[in-house]
Parts: sequence; structure tokens; C-alpha cells
Amino acid sequence: PLMKEKGHELEEISLANVKSRYPQINLEGVTTAYYEPRVGYLEASRSCGVVMKQFTSLGGQYEQAKVTGLNGTGKIKSITLESGKTLSADQYVFACGPWMRKLFPGLNELIKVSRQEVYYFQAPEDHLGTHLPIWIEFGEGEKMFYGIPDHFNQGFKMAYDQRNWPLDVDSDDRGVTPEIHRQMSEVLAGRFPALEKAALLRHHTCVYESSPDGDFIIDQAPGFSNATILCGSSGHGFKMGPAIGEIIADHISTGKPLPKEFGLSR
Repeated sequence: PLMKEKGHELEEISLANVKSRYPQINLEGVTTAYYEPRVGYLEASRSCGVVMKQFTSLGGQYEQAKVTGLNGTGKIKSITLESGKTLSADQYVFACGPWMRKLFPGLNELIKVSRQEVYYFQAPEDHLGTHLPIWIEFGEGEKMFYGIPDHFNQGFKMAYDQRNWPLDVDSDDRGVTPEIHRQMSEVLAGRFPALEKAALLRHHTCVYESSPDGDFIIDQAPGFSNATILCGSSGHGFKMGPAIGEIIADHISTGKPLPKEFGLSR
């Protein structure tokens, strides 16, 4: 209902129809299927690059550096960078993902950091391009898998949405984890039998920083009156970025209160 309310077609299709359209898919264990004609995906890194270019063209300054300290009591007077340089502002917004806990140790119990490995497999022609749709599978419990059949000619992309594998973003290895690779390969082969022995072409490790209830944490930074924190993105932060940006802009420029449902007090 929510999708249709926004003008998206979302039709339930019979499994017989799925089998006819996409014989590459093994439907064992599938109970229901939906098709969305306008489905697509966002390229996060490219999109962020576009935003940065627009930001700098409007007079903003972009600097990539590590923050090592927050200076001030009750109010941040400046932040110190690893180079020793300090930056001062009237208002600060911290959207530091998995590093948020290192700047604000009081959030340690509220943010869980996990590794999310992404794989690109070699696949036959009928599993690439328009031969298969972008797909999402919701399994038992909270298991979820998804894929893009031909991601910029890099292979059959597959990833998962699970939070069981922790990661220290500064010290842990970002390479392939054999156990996760084995499990995902089994899932892939179970749903797409022709990919049972598919070679791994590429891999990268993404990071989730999740809140206990899966909702965002958007609030005043603990101990500082002129700083706002954005964390607990739980894998959804990027696509919600424009809406959250408007909330923060309104809060800083007009004093409009932040949504209580995202507050730390909950």
C-alpha cells in the first residue's frame, strides 16, 4: 500500500509466471513474489561525488581528514584534525558512521558495527543484463539477500543484510571472510543453480552501524549545545540522506525541533 500510494506499481505475480519469465531462478522455498517495473538502484559513491561537486561550486569547502579531538565544554569551540589543524564553526553536524563511537564513547552501547561483504560473481550470459531483474529475497527471521545481475559489467552482484559479523573499522582486515563467502555462495547456488561453481571476480567489505531498534539516531550531541549527531543508519542512511538533510538544515537555520522519535531519550 505504501508503494502504491507513492505512485509505484507493485504487483503480486504467480510463481508460475516467475518460472516462465525467469527460468534461471530456482523457486524452491519461495511463497510469494512481487514485481516492480520501475525498480532501480542508487550508486552511492558516484552520488556523493556529485553532491560534493555541487557543494563546492556553491562556496562550500570539502576537506578529507581525521578528527582527533573536540575542544570545548558544553559547547564545541573547535575540532582538531590529525594534522594539528583546527576548524571552528557556529554549528557542527557529526555523521561519522562507524567512527561515531570513537568521537562520542557514550554511544558505544547504542551503535553496533558489522561487516557487510559484497560479491561479484562470474555468470553466464543469460544471468546478466536484462535477462534477470534486480532482486531482493526476504528469508526466515531477518535474513535478506539482494543482487544486481550485471553491475557495470563487473559481474553478478550479490550481498546480504545481516548484522552477525562484527568489524573494527580501523584494525580488522577488509578481505574476503571464508565463512561468509561460503554461506553466500550456497545461497546464490540454491537460488540460481547455474552459479553453483561461479568464480568470484571482485569483492569489497562495506560497513553498517546499527541502532538497537533499527531507527536513526538524530539528536543534540551529548554534552554539546551546538552539535548534532546523525548515526544508527542501519544500512538505510544513504538513500534517506536528502530527507535527513532537510531536517538538519531546518533545525540549524530555523530552530525547528528534531523529530522526537529519533531522539536518544527513546
